[in-house]
Amino acid sequence: MATGTLYGGILEIFHLSDSSISLSDVYRFYEPSVSFCSGDLIPEKDMKYGFSAMSATDDVIYSVLIGDPDPNKLNNISVFDWNGKGLIRYKTDKQIFKLSCYSGNPSELYALTFSPSEGFSLYLYRVKTNNGIQ
Repeated sequence: MATGTLYGGILEIFHLSDSSISLSDVYRFYEPSVSFCSGDLIPEKDMKYGFSAMSATDDVIYSVLIGDPDPNKLNNISVFDWNGKGLIRYKTDKQIFKLSCYSGNPSELYALTFSPSEGFSLYLYRVKTNNGIQ
């Protein structure tokens, strides 16, 4: 299982078994730079935002890794292996809010997207076996 933080960009990979969950690895892309005020997290102006959406197959982790102080830069798909190594990053012409993949067909990646011309839509990305997206 993989999780990623929005504040900063920290990817955590867990090993799951029938009887336990254990943290396997932690990869830091951007450090969180936040303060607390009345129980709320307040990001610093220059903090780079991290992960906003994630989904995974047995082979790769798909994510939207913002990597910018503007939290609305949701127009990319970043693909990682299970060792935290970035494989490829794709720019899209749409903002991506959710990602979903089905392990029965790992070449298909579904995304809830938004663009000013189309509004919200469900979009299908077909992923090539050579780590390319059609």
